[in-house]
Amino acid sequence: MFVGRTDQLGVIDALIGPPAAGGFERPRPVFVVVGCGGSGRTELLREVRRKWHHRTHLALVSPRDYPPDDGPDAHSRHPIRPLLTAIMLRLGDRIPGYRLTRTRILVAHIALKVDFSALAPDDQVERLRTEIDKHCDPRTLRTFVDDLAQRLGELTTGLNLPLGWAYAPRLVNTVGALLVWAVRARLRRRYRRAVAWFGDRDLNLNQDADRALINLSIHARRLDPDIQRGVDDMLTAALLADLRDSVARMPKHTPNIALLIDDGDSPTAAAFTGSLLRVRQLIADAGGPTADPVTLITTSSGFLTGTLARAAAPADWSDAALREGPGRITRPWIRAPLGGLSVSEVKLLAERSDPYRAEAVASTVHRLTHGHPEATAQCLRRIGRHPELAGDIDGLLRGTEPELDGPLERHLLRVFARGLSRNHRDHEELRQALVTVSAARTLGEARLLMSLLPDVSSPEAPVFTSESLWSGPTPQARRLHPLARYLGQRALAARADPEASWERVCRRLRDAADPDDRATRLHYERLLHNHVQVLDDLARDLLETPSERWLSLFDEIVSSVDPCQPGVEEIRGKHPAESVEGHLAVLLGSVPVFELDPCLTDVDRRQELCLLIGHSYLYLAGKAVGRAPLLLRANHYFALAQRFL
Repeated sequence: MFVGRTDQLGVIDALIGPPAAGGFERPRPVFVVVGCGGSGRTELLREVRRKWHHRTHLALVSPRDYPPDDGPDAHSRHPIRPLLTAIMLRLGDRIPGYRLTRTRILVAHIALKVDFSALAPDDQVERLRTEIDKHCDPRTLRTFVDDLAQRLGELTTGLNLPLGWAYAPRLVNTVGALLVWAVRARLRRRYRRAVAWFGDRDLNLNQDADRALINLSIHARRLDPDIQRGVDDMLTAALLADLRDSVARMPKHTPNIALLIDDGDSPTAAAFTGSLLRVRQLIADAGGPTADPVTLITTSSGFLTGTLARAAAPADWSDAALREGPGRITRPWIRAPLGGLSVSEVKLLAERSDPYRAEAVASTVHRLTHGHPEATAQCLRRIGRHPELAGDIDGLLRGTEPELDGPLERHLLRVFARGLSRNHRDHEELRQALVTVSAARTLGEARLLMSLLPDVSSPEAPVFTSESLWSGPTPQARRLHPLARYLGQRALAARADPEASWERVCRRLRDAADPDDRATRLHYERLLHNHVQVLDDLARDLLETPSERWLSLFDEIVSSVDPCQPGVEEIRGKHPAESVEGHLAVLLGSVPVFELDPCLTDVDRRQELCLLIGHSYLYLAGKAVGRAPLLLRANHYFALAQRFL
């Protein structure tokens, strides 16, 4: 069941839909969906496919890091060739009255499979023409297409063959030689026009078309990155020209062709996205036909967006032009971050398993996950199977299911860590790095832990640079996703490694604090359970500083959950219960639990904590420099207690 993301889906519909007054002009900007691991990027693409399937030509592909070929042409491996091939094949679904032309990209693939380097120039041209003519036979073409599909492996899972332009051998054998002759003549005409395009490439070049294809094959076998980019761009331009010609034969209200590329951070996908933007700009600079009817929707956790931003700034998701008139957007790409699901959206998901407790379950789950889609789905699935876990979040996180790779909390940490990998693979080092930095409140503090991270020695490491995992107004003030931080803190508190234990990490952060930054120092003193120091400083400040400043200091001290939260009695130590230190101990032991700990689900216990907190604020108001702020804080908690009645 798919819920939410209505704003993003609305913009995507406008990007794919037919031309409309005030809508997006062609070519339409690339739409990059940005989110951390488990944020629902893949599900969003699947929802787009479900909605637009059979309404326009559409290809959803998820490229991975391809293993090197073992064949004799392994040296000719090209960064985006597998992805372009997958797009070419997946766009093969038939839509009545809407036929795609893909002869340019097909001719390019025919040329690419031939090694011309050992031939004389005249022999090269003859060999090219012979190969193209050979593939005018529908049976040879069918074999060639099948071979392309088999070499792609997982990319062609679910591919429906035969395609409209590659005839099945059974059909050919049935109708006989007459059809073969007719098909050969038709394909020969199409190939002739496709080859001629390579002499111009929409750039007004007026070059030798045969020689351009031969050079494409020769240069595709070189490993120079700059040359590979040039080959990328020529293949991408061929695909765009094919699709532009296909739509040009259709009515003006024809929707765009949709390319949905998941795992957009992978080298292959990132190379294709960059190539698409370069080709569009190159054609525009040459005064060529710019209105290609392609909508590219891709995903990123930050690698791709960082690369694209170095070439051209994006239109931000919050840009008023998205709401007031898409046609005003002139940027080549749009950055669209995915936020968490709302409580009401989580409730809608919870209705499937228990409509009678959906509201309570949704509130509990959202308090834990902050709307993180993967975590929300896993929690609701476990609660649906084990309803008692709705009141036992610790048990929910520590438990496992047959489809999980261990306890739920470890599985979710791996989901976040996979988002830090360009290829979305499990890396234990990334998970351990995420656990270590979870103790830090901000990205600036996290960088202080660099020397404690496994195999990470650079501030440019993904655990520090992921824009989807860290959010905030400035780089230094960015904060870790709250669920990732909570799960990481639990894992850090349980870590047995003394080199990067909870105590050592918190001590490192405390010692690195600015001497004048008492809030940071006391924050980590509290997490190190140095309660005497914290109580003494808070008690002294309460009697000497204005209450507003004192409350700001206190709020910073208790701004992190303590996975090993001690009881009030342990914090209070030898101080009497009815003393400033005694009531400060109540606040230190109760406020972070009530405000931050998702494991606190019992209504009676939450009400009790509200009353205790309110009573302690009321007591401290009588000792403070200025009673009003503390009285208001006390009244706030007393009012909350009333809601639990």
